[in-house]
Amino acid sequence: MTAMKNKSAIITRFVVTLTRLTNAYAVLAKIPIDFGTGEKLTAAEIHCIEAIGKNDGTPVTELANLFGVTPGAVSQMIGKLESKGYIVKSRNPDHWKKVGLSLTERGRIALNGHEAFHCDMDSDILHEIEMFREKDIEVHLEVMNKVEEQIKRYIARLS
Repeated sequence: MTAMKNKSAIITRFVVTLTRLTNAYAVLAKIPIDFGTGEKLTAAEIHCIEAIGKNDGTPVTELANLFGVTPGAVSQMIGKLESKGYIVKSRNPDHWKKVGLSLTERGRIALNGHEAFHCDMDSDILHEIEMFREKDIEVHLEVMNKVEEQIKRYIARLS
């Protein structure tokens, strides 16, 4: 097999593996998980809780920008999380139209549980890849970044 055909075959295997990885992650992201509150949360809910927890007092518009969605979509999620007791809204005394968001105790429990979940998952992943040299992992990251850039170009072109 020529070098070009071999490289093409490797790239094809890479894309197939990346697609399988993406699909597996999408399945994982759809599984609601109990992060210590006795109630299962979706990935969207826990990531919203995480963003609020790491940016206490964050206004809805900033969250919308962070997630790349409309303020209306964030407002729906906020309403849902507020009714479940994970967050509270508070008016900014300097700008009465701005609403800040903070976690309740229940929200902090969920955030801590989410962080523990990622510690476990990240530790398991690290265990699987620790046999690779740091340089090899850096090359892999560079390849993944290039693939991400290309996918974003396709998204922009197709949107």
